[in-house]
Amino acid sequence: TDVYGENSGHTGAAFLTIPVDAAGLARGTTSLIPDHDATALLSSIATTSLMDSRCFAASHLQWLLDLRKEFVAACFPVTHIGTIGFAGQLFTLGDQPYSRDIDEKPSTPAFSEFSLTGAFARELVPNLLSAGIAGSYVESRLDNTSARTFDVSGDILLRRKWMRLKASCAH
Repeated sequence: TDVYGENSGHTGAAFLTIPVDAAGLARGTTSLIPDHDATALLSSIATTSLMDSRCFAASHLQWLLDLRKEFVAACFPVTHIGTIGFAGQLFTLGDQPYSRDIDEKPSTPAFSEFSLTGAFARELVPNLLSAGIAGSYVESRLDNTSARTFDVSGDILLRRKWMRLKASCAH
């Protein structure tokens, strides 16, 4: 807030790093171990190229202080083309009975954040090299002020029987 207690700015947070499943919560957000299901769409896009059947994922997380996150994802492998994936997330704030503004008066904060993601992954060299790219639209809304951003990320996965090496970038 500014010196008068009003909103002075806002940002589009890339909350895509918040874990969407129990394994992600256990390993933390820096883990390089991909899940072999539709949740890998956000953490290891190239891994989805290895799928041989359709995968779907949906989850609901609820933290203390009534923070909630809904997540859905789907991956569709297409023979000789690659894997097409879609995901969506919604992060909301529930009732906050003890919230106060800068003047210590009771307040009712309004916050939501959502994203929509589309991805494509393909095995470039069978059983050796895979690549994936994803684009995400993220919108944050804080007290009737919104911020929007578009995120592009990609990764390459090199795999051998005894090793997996992943390189990724995002903007």
